[in-house]
Amino acid sequence: MALTKAQLQAKAEWEQKLPGYTQTFGKLRESQSFCCLGVACDIFDKTKWKEDGFYDSLGDMLPHYVAQHFGMSMSAAQGLAKINDMGVAFTRIVAVLQFDSNYSRLEEIGNNGSSVGIPALIGRLLNDVQHYLGINP
Repeated sequence: MALTKAQLQAKAEWEQKLPGYTQTFGKLRESQSFCCLGVACDIFDKTKWKEDGFYDSLGDMLPHYVAQHFGMSMSAAQGLAKINDMGVAFTRIVAVLQFDSNYSRLEEIGNNGSSVGIPALIGRLLNDVQHYLGINP
């Protein structure tokens, strides 16, 4: 599915701002640290954060409307969460977002229910990103 002009602009803003945030794992936000999806929430609307660190009224889950704003399916968002929670740095996540511009590889990771297959899928994606960037593994 092709992203709209507004979604492409939102995604470009996310890619630009992501490395400026402090990273956390396993939750959208912890104090002043964020997972990559928490950064998307923060860019979308900072006022929706609750005192307990949850976003909007949905707890520690990415709201569908935020995913949609960035042109992402919930499966792609799950794929990104898995990559973030494996400790992949924000700068590398930006490269993943640029390489996988329509989120298809992230959807494959998000849709994979097997915890055994996920590291291999992520490893292949990160290897492809290295080639995309011209970095020899």
